Amino acid sequence: MLHRTSGGNLSYSGPDGQNALHAAVHHPYGMVQLLLDWNNDLSEHKDKNGCTPLHSLVSVQSEDYIPRFFFCFHNVKSLLEKHATRQVLGANPSAAYQHDSNGLLPVHIAALMDRKVAIGILLKRCRGCIALRDKQGRSFLHIAVKNKVYRIVKYACQERVFAPILNARDNDGYTALHVAVEVGDLFVFCYLLRNPKVLLNVRNNKDETPLDLARSKKRTSFYFRQNPEIVIHRTLIDAGARHGSFWRGHVQQLCIQNQLSNLKDVENQSKEVVEANHKKKEKKEKKDSDEVTESSRALGILSVLITTVTFGAAFSVPPSIKQADNSKGDNPRLFNAWYFSVFMLANAGAFVYSSIATLCLMISSTSMVKLDIRRAAFRISTFFASHSLTYLTIAFALGIHIVLAPAGRTIAPAIYTVSLSLLLWQHGGSVGEIFHTYKPLSVRRGHKFAFCLFIRHISLWAISQLWPFTLFIYASAGNKPIP
Repeated sequence: MLHRTSGGNLSYSGPDGQNALHAAVHHPYGMVQLLLDWNNDLSEHKDKNGCTPLHSLVSVQSEDYIPRFFFCFHNVKSLLEKHATRQVLGANPSAAYQHDSNGLLPVHIAALMDRKVAIGILLKRCRGCIALRDKQGRSFLHIAVKNKVYRIVKYACQERVFAPILNARDNDGYTALHVAVEVGDLFVFCYLLRNPKVLLNVRNNKDETPLDLARSKKRTSFYFRQNPEIVIHRTLIDAGARHGSFWRGHVQQLCIQNQLSNLKDVENQSKEVVEANHKKKEKKEKKDSDEVTESSRALGILSVLITTVTFGAAFSVPPSIKQADNSKGDNPRLFNAWYFSVFMLANAGAFVYSSIATLCLMISSTSMVKLDIRRAAFRISTFFASHSLTYLTIAFALGIHIVLAPAGRTIAPAIYTVSLSLLLWQHGGSVGEIFHTYKPLSVRRGHKFAFCLFIRHISLWAISQLWPFTLFIYASAGNKPIP
């Protein structure tokens, strides 16, 4: 009405340099086409951030389906927004090739905001904009990987049309795989590794391959085996990746250290350099020492708790279990049951292992002990604490069985199932690592190689974590079941 009564002499300007079309993209129900019919030049205007209406439109583009619980419902709003995006592109196709003040194209904005539908529209209408870079030389895949936009990374790795940008390098020579290693996200890394067209040995401007970068991210002194950077480094090695500049730089560093150690005139080195190196070393050692101390305290709580519980359980057998079956003074019937023998053995194992873990943690948390010894003691404590938790879980399940026996035989399988699920959850990190890396490795090295590696990991895990069960089976073999 305003446009009609004013004879078309209306101002389209708004706050922050935006025009009416910038505002209309948030409510694109026929308003976008109406504004374009009045003034087609609105699609070319930029706000104070250098964003065209297309930048704003792709950032709010909805998806075709809305997930609700286990169902997906069609999104009517998405149809209107897709129509509006096509209208803006039809009015000004060059908008798909324009950068904002941050050097980002509409396709980069769509990747950053996780707008898969918007990328599909740009791909159909302006295919050439897909491979364009921002001011830092990054493609939209670099943006998605850097910001961990899983859906866009997966989409780019699955569609063949995006093959030219899979190994594209930015201004620093980083490919998307370099960025994934630097970010340290296992999901993004595995999505890229599943595509055989992603090259493993591309070098950046520093002559580093992704394996070199993964090694530099990996901590060599004190780390957890299931940390993403450790899994990424191990997976790259299994996939057949090679080093670039690492070994050359490592050899040069060793040569320099040998030359310095052979110098007889140490006085040639300035005092400032010596003091700076000494302070740097002290700072690093203090940081490592604090990490070992904090980790020892956290694990010490669990270790002491298990020790206390198992010590009390050994001397707290219910009186009803201790009672003999007759007046002849025979041993109680439950004392001859296999599950009672295994319960006592598991409880004793949990007590011994947690006690060893506690003693090792006392050493690892003491600052007067040398740092290398503290690290070794902490590693030993994690081994025994983990096994003590396994023993405790078994003792708990069998303890419930003893209390409910013989009337609770029907519920015993449920108790064992719940306890087994706890054991599996305890080692879920190792299982998750195998689950995520199996498909990428099978793509790179073949199913036979991946399956053999999978069997090896499972076997080593079973031997290291489940070997106590063999003792329990041996202990229960000499006990007869109770009728």
